[in-house]
Amino acid sequence: MFTYNPDNKVLQALSKYFDLVWLTILWLLTSLPLVTLGPSTTALMSVLLRLASDTAGSGITRSFFAAWQREWRQSLPAGLVLLALGALAVMDAKICLLSAPGGASGILLWSATLLLSLSVACAWVHLFPLLARFQVSARQILRNLVVLTLRHPLRTLALLGLWTAALLAVYFLGFMGPLISGPLLYAAAGLHNRTFSSYITPILRASQSAVFPGPCSSDPVGQPK
Repeated sequence: MFTYNPDNKVLQALSKYFDLVWLTILWLLTSLPLVTLGPSTTALMSVLLRLASDTAGSGITRSFFAAWQREWRQSLPAGLVLLALGALAVMDAKICLLSAPGGASGILLWSATLLLSLSVACAWVHLFPLLARFQVSARQILRNLVVLTLRHPLRTLALLGLWTAALLAVYFLGFMGPLISGPLLYAAAGLHNRTFSSYITPILRASQSAVFPGPCSSDPVGQPK
C-alpha cells in the first residue's frame, strides 16, 4: 500500500516540477496583453530565484501574484521600453531583408540591426532577474545590465540559449510548452543565483552598501531584496 511521505526525494522532485509548470502557465496567462510582460516576467523570476535557492515560501500562485503586485511599478515601464526596442529591432531586420542598400551603407545598417538585437536580447535575460532581486534606480539598471553582460559573457550566452529554447517550446507547443519551459527557466534562475551571490556577499559584508565591480564602481547597485 502506498503511503505519502513528504521527505521522499522522488515526490519532492515531482512536486517542484509541477510547481515550475504551473508557474510558467501563470506567467503566460498574465503576459497575454503584452503590456504586462514586464511585471509578469519579474514575478516569474522572483519566484524562480527563490525556488532555485530553496527559499521559496508555500503557495506558488500566492507568491507569484504577491511579487507581481510588489514589482509592477518599476517593471511595467521597464518592460514597455524593452518591448519598444524589440519592436524596433524587428522593424530594422525587416528593412534590411526587404530593401537593404548594397555596399558600405548596407553593411552599416545590418551591423546596427544586429547590435540592437543583441543588446535587447542581453537586456531581456538580465533585466527581470535584476529587478526581482535588487532595489535599483533607472541609472543603476542600465549600468548593471552592461556590467552583468560584459563580466559574465559565457553565462549570458547560456542564459540566451535557455531563454530561446523556453520561448521556442511555448511558440511551437502552446500551453504544452511549460512542460519544457519550466525546467529551462528554473535552470536560468540557478545561473542568476550563482551570478548574484558573488555580489550579494560583499554587499552584506559592507552593511548593504557595496557595488557591482566594474567601471564606475562608485555607483551603488542597490539593495538586495
